[in-house]
Amino acid sequence: MTKNEITSLIPEFLINSETYSLVIINLEGFYVYVNPLFEKQFSFVCDNFIGQSSLIAIYFEDHDKCLKAIQQCFAQPNKPIKVYLRKPASNDQDFYWTEWEFSILKDQNQQPIGIICLGHDITETERANQKAKEFAAKVEKIIEEITDGFYVLNRKWEFVKINKVAEQILEIPREKLLGCKIWDLFPDTPDYNYPAAYRRAMDEYLIVTFEDYLADVDKWFSTVCYPSPEGLTIFFKDITQEKKTQEALKFSEIKLRAILDSTNDSNILISPDYKILSFNRRASEISQLALGKPLKELADMWAYVLPHDAEDFYRDTQKALNGEYLKFEREIHFEHFSLWFEIGYFSVHDSEGKMLGFTFNSTNIDQRKKKEIKLEESKIRMNKTLEAIPHPFIIVNEQMSITHVNSEFEKVFGYTEQEVINKKMDFLIPERYQNEYTQHQNQYLQTNGKLLRKFSENILALTKSKQEINITANLNTFTVGGEKFAIVILQDITEFKKREETILKQNETLKQIAWQQSHEVRRPVASILGLINIIKTDKTFTQEEKEQCLTYLFQATQELDTIIHKIVAQTNANEHIVNR
Repeated sequence: MTKNEITSLIPEFLINSETYSLVIINLEGFYVYVNPLFEKQFSFVCDNFIGQSSLIAIYFEDHDKCLKAIQQCFAQPNKPIKVYLRKPASNDQDFYWTEWEFSILKDQNQQPIGIICLGHDITETERANQKAKEFAAKVEKIIEEITDGFYVLNRKWEFVKINKVAEQILEIPREKLLGCKIWDLFPDTPDYNYPAAYRRAMDEYLIVTFEDYLADVDKWFSTVCYPSPEGLTIFFKDITQEKKTQEALKFSEIKLRAILDSTNDSNILISPDYKILSFNRRASEISQLALGKPLKELADMWAYVLPHDAEDFYRDTQKALNGEYLKFEREIHFEHFSLWFEIGYFSVHDSEGKMLGFTFNSTNIDQRKKKEIKLEESKIRMNKTLEAIPHPFIIVNEQMSITHVNSEFEKVFGYTEQEVINKKMDFLIPERYQNEYTQHQNQYLQTNGKLLRKFSENILALTKSKQEINITANLNTFTVGGEKFAIVILQDITEFKKREETILKQNETLKQIAWQQSHEVRRPVASILGLINIIKTDKTFTQEEKEQCLTYLFQATQELDTIIHKIVAQTNANEHIVNR
């Protein structure tokens, strides 16, 4: 375990505590972490405790006691073990008295990886006790000055001494306590630890350390019993806040681990030198699935980076180590498959701003990303298909608002797609035809406002340059994601309409020519034929009558010539209409 890893898991108040020493030793009995208070207090022992035997800072006569406490930790791995140890002082003839709580330190698989030791200096209390024995005259003063609760029981279990702190904690004046048996005032029951602990200390003549919770006052107490020929000397103190702190720390660790392990996101904390400091269950599962091996704390992260991703990984993580926050999507190619992930990198600092490393967070977005890719490919195919249509078209939603146009639309009408998106289709209709268009629009909209399946209509439209053109609009509907749209193909039929009008005019002219041929030409022709027949058959005509008939014949011929010229002129005009 690295120091960075340890300090990231330990509350700041324990690291910087001026009361409690915090020590972590590994399974071989060597220091792997000590907090500043311990390091400062015992700096005379050695310059650097890390890697040193944990016994170097324990008074040699208490080595066996320390080892037994460690054995008890393994025998009862879920229970903290209290132990009372003497520590060497700078003066070889002296030592410090300390009280410790040993607990098993476990990894994420609940396997023991060391011992975590939380302790505090009780030298003042111990020395006060020694002085009380050695200097009887000063006993009362010393007892009253110590910060722990203190009382003495004789062999009859009667209170013979008590300090004011004990009075305050027990909430009973010393006048009522002195001379009374403890069992008359406090329950002699197995529900509490103190009855058995007191008897053990008295009977076996042992120093006994224990903790007790008093439910009636909702408080925790730490107690040390010192036997003597006269009875028991007992020191105790309220450790309720300490216990609450320990429980809060334990609960926070459990809650944090539960949160990290319950998410589908993969989270890995990596040191600046690319060592894996911690990870959640999902991260290890992905590593097992993709690489065939689970993650391990303190392992080299490069062992879990695929060779073809190494360059990108180094570049991105260096940015994170420089304080840059990165978040992006990337497809990771494994040996037999690939997955899309949303990846995030950001640096992690302690409360003092010192960088601990960076996190590598990833979320599996493979299903969503592949759907997006398929949708995009579908859109591309649709756009290619639509752009292949040789006529301008628009796509409208059920509110008749334009959602898309093709390039042919811009060529014919002059509008770009950006200019018409979200506009109603009726902006293409000349103002004088708006009412008529509205009536037509209602015909191809159902009463509930939804588009008809199919519709075709000839309408007059207006280009961007205000030119009116005739178009035919063919409407067909389609559905995307439950929403209905319509593609309206607009075919310019202006030239067709002009040719149609020309043909109609030509037909009218031809009708007039046919009428002239069938009516006006017949009259002078009939006159000519009749006069010729009279001249030819009537032998009695005088010369004067013949000349009169020739005059009539000449007039009929002139009339016929005029009619023929008129027909020729009309014919020429009709050819001009056709050619136009």
